[in-house]
Amino acid sequence: MHQLQRENTRQDAILDLFYTNKPSLVKAIDTVPGISDHDEIILADMYLKAQINKKPQRRIPVWSKANWDAMKADTVTFCAEFLDSGANRDAESNWDLFATHLRSIQDKYIPTKLTSTRHNVPWLTSSVKRMCRKKRRLYRRAKKTQEPRHKEAFKVAQNETWKALKKAHWSYVNGILTDGLENGDTRPFYRYVKSQQQDNQGVSRVQLYSDALSKARILSEQFKSVFTRDDPQTADKKLSESGHPTIPPLTIDNNGVVKLLHNLNPRKASGPDEVPARLLQSLAAEVAPALTLIFEQSIQSAKLPSQWKKAWITPVFKKGARTEPANYRPVSLTSIACKMLEHIYCSHLHRHIDTNNILGEANHGFRAKHSTETQLLVTSHDLLKHIDQGKQVDVLILDFSKAFDTVPHLGKLEY
Repeated sequence: MHQLQRENTRQDAILDLFYTNKPSLVKAIDTVPGISDHDEIILADMYLKAQINKKPQRRIPVWSKANWDAMKADTVTFCAEFLDSGANRDAESNWDLFATHLRSIQDKYIPTKLTSTRHNVPWLTSSVKRMCRKKRRLYRRAKKTQEPRHKEAFKVAQNETWKALKKAHWSYVNGILTDGLENGDTRPFYRYVKSQQQDNQGVSRVQLYSDALSKARILSEQFKSVFTRDDPQTADKKLSESGHPTIPPLTIDNNGVVKLLHNLNPRKASGPDEVPARLLQSLAAEVAPALTLIFEQSIQSAKLPSQWKKAWITPVFKKGARTEPANYRPVSLTSIACKMLEHIYCSHLHRHIDTNNILGEANHGFRAKHSTETQLLVTSHDLLKHIDQGKQVDVLILDFSKAFDTVPHLGKLEY
């Protein structure tokens, strides 16, 4: 970095500096009278041009033109052969075979298209487009003839077009806001809000690095450093006897898997396995037997397919300086099939806990019919009751830093 400011900016001192790592791009640098408590401000003339970052084109499937009948027929044939020989393979091999089949029928029967790189204005209706074309014609004619009547006609068309654009714009905003409030679909409104933001949405710079590889490496090291390192000697710690019965074995039913597949959100993004939720949902009855077998093998062997352990991680800024890696939190996008198995196991565990009343009444987190609202009601009742009785009330509030990152993964606590 080179400091190019040489003139004093306040009396006899240089308080304002100008650093650059490309001094050859600076044509001239000078000082002019300022409006703050400093006497002078820096004015620099440089060979710079604003860089407009265009989003790269993405290839997306056209679901409306998919050949669902052919995909279902191929999947029925595949699953019949898959189940005949599936017991001779482990969960890892079966999942690889199953995911490969889904990707192959997607490439074969679902056409794709490239996303547009143009900036589309959704409120630009056909009538407004006609007014814009008419305004351009009047402008070209007024510029060519230089007659006052043609200039006046252009100004009238320009004002009318501006008013129509403004009216169409706010009609669109009010429409998507009203639709979101009535139907619960707020995505178009927040998509519009995001498109109007001028600040940087991604990770602009971490420490002194701005290239993608260095930022990814620094953030990866930060995310790994906060995880708890489990102690193998205390991993199998056994709690005191509680008298509760042992949790029964988990049995996965094919009908339950079909129900889960039907309840998938088709708009959810796929994980690193690139198996879309819409494909699984549309082929629920056909793929359920194969998924049931893979889930059962994974539970019996206590092993997950390696692809389920991978994730696409996005750093999300939380607070503080954006250049500090510790101020970002990782958000992971994992396999949809893995999240289905997690849901099955979590439901089984919750059912056992609720049936045997293992959790106390004070536990409101991650439980059905319990929430922060019920916790607040109970706490407020207890506080007011003790205050009415003239008793002293003390409140102790704890906040665990990076709580989800410090969960012990090797711990096997027996109840």
